[in-house]
Amino acid sequence: MKVAFIGTHGVGKTTLCFELAAVLKREGIHVDIVKEVARLSPLPINQKTSLDAQSWIFFTQMAEEIRAAHQNDVVVCDRSVLDNYAYLMLACGRQLPIERFMHHWMKSYDLLFKVPFSGHLAASATRTPSSPRPWTSWWTSSWPSATSPTSAWHRAPSRPGSSGSGKWSCAIPRPSGGWSEATFVTWISSKALEPA
Repeated sequence: MKVAFIGTHGVGKTTLCFELAAVLKREGIHVDIVKEVARLSPLPINQKTSLDAQSWIFFTQMAEEIRAAHQNDVVVCDRSVLDNYAYLMLACGRQLPIERFMHHWMKSYDLLFKVPFSGHLAASATRTPSSPRPWTSWWTSSWPSATSPTSAWHRAPSRPGSSGSGKWSCAIPRPSGGWSEATFVTWISSKALEPA
């Protein structure tokens, strides 16, 4: 199972990744976190970025996901290729070959969680405070269902031997009081523990 937390920088994705991984490890599940690969970039990011730097981040994300999936039952991703492409597109414009590949790679995620902007952003260790936040308009225009009050998506199965379309669905209802970190981590860990 591969889970990705997506959204702009400073909204709490990393915290949720570590909390979920801790819960799963306590249950005896082999889990790894693919940390935000932009933190490892040997090339400049933020205002001095380039197509080479953003491409390195995009493709390194996929390589790390492959590595983690080969060695673990559950992979928790602090960002996805969708995030990486949003930053690439903001810095360098649309890159259609990469965009097509991004759409293909998105099928590899079992659960996708957009961590919403709550009005207060924490400082980001990777992105500078003046870095643009590409999620505001791009996310809504690219994924119209993002305007729903739901911040969790699941993908109908499309793997061999399963039924389903493989399309993303906003079918996970938001609890009446919203997702607290505790209820979210409990819910997602129950999904990871379900038999395949």
